[in-house]
Amino acid sequence: MEQGFSQIPNRLARDSSLDPYAKTVLLVLISYADERGECWPSLDTIAKGAGCSVASVKRALTRLRRRDLLTWKNRTRSKEGRTSNLYRLTLSQGKAHTELNPSSHRAEPQLTQSYEQEPVNNNQLTRERRAREMATSKGEYLPEDWEPSDKAKQWTTENYPHVNAGLELEKFVDYWQAASGQNARKRDWDATWRNWIRRAEKEYTRPAYKSQAQMLQEMKQTAHARAQGSALRLIAGGE
Repeated sequence: MEQGFSQIPNRLARDSSLDPYAKTVLLVLISYADERGECWPSLDTIAKGAGCSVASVKRALTRLRRRDLLTWKNRTRSKEGRTSNLYRLTLSQGKAHTELNPSSHRAEPQLTQSYEQEPVNNNQLTRERRAREMATSKGEYLPEDWEPSDKAKQWTTENYPHVNAGLELEKFVDYWQAASGQNARKRDWDATWRNWIRRAEKEYTRPAYKSQAQMLQEMKQTAHARAQGSALRLIAGGE
């Protein structure tokens, strides 16, 4: 069992501008960081430790990088191609290394910048690669904190300005998070969102729905108007 504990600086723990996902992902990275503030867990490992989806991890990492709390660069193997990212914690303009808790660091073996620990065997590596490819081909369920990308939001505003995007987003998230099975897994949620808005647009342009009571009331009013008109014509003819 791993020993020690991990913590983030109080100023970040109390920073309301950092959402819970970003704080949790940051805490997971700190738990893996060495004395230089560097670590290289895979996105799947980070997602498992943070209790969220890989898509949520990617968004959290982007927000942390924009806040200058970390940087990363891709690593590659000569034979296997791209492997996990190398993360470097910079918790405040180069102050990260003095704020990390030394007792929380894992006892990782000394690795070069471009390599992780070698896989146990080639068969294991092949199985893992096939599993990743299969998961990618099937898509993923809608993440809990999903929202359209900035590009998808702009597309919605420009093409369907009369659609209530906020209301449709609530309906979209509720529908897909309640869905299950293979149909609930999508490879491109922005594309699914665009199709949803196209269908929703028809609801905003079709004539307003009238209940049976409303239709009966209109029929009575029309009949009454016709009766009055007939009576006026009879009176005029009698004169």
